[in-house]
Amino acid sequence: MTSKMTSCHILDVHEQFIEKKQRTVLREDEFCYILNPIDEKGNNQLGKKVLKTGPQSFFVKPGEEISGGI
Repeated sequence: MTSKMTSCHILDVHEQFIEKKQRTVLREDEFCYILNPIDEKGNNQLGKKVLKTGPQSFFVKPGEEISGGI
């Protein structure tokens, strides 16, 4: 859940809090590669790599990872 989805969220009886993730922030002169990116439909693209350049901020989704740091 992000602040774009809702301003607050109360866990239901059948939900479990797993982990709090920090937003990744790229400045204008920074970039990173995302391994195994998730596309717009929610499908994991195993083995692919996507370049993200700043300035922008985003959350690394489950299954994705940042290759080599920022």
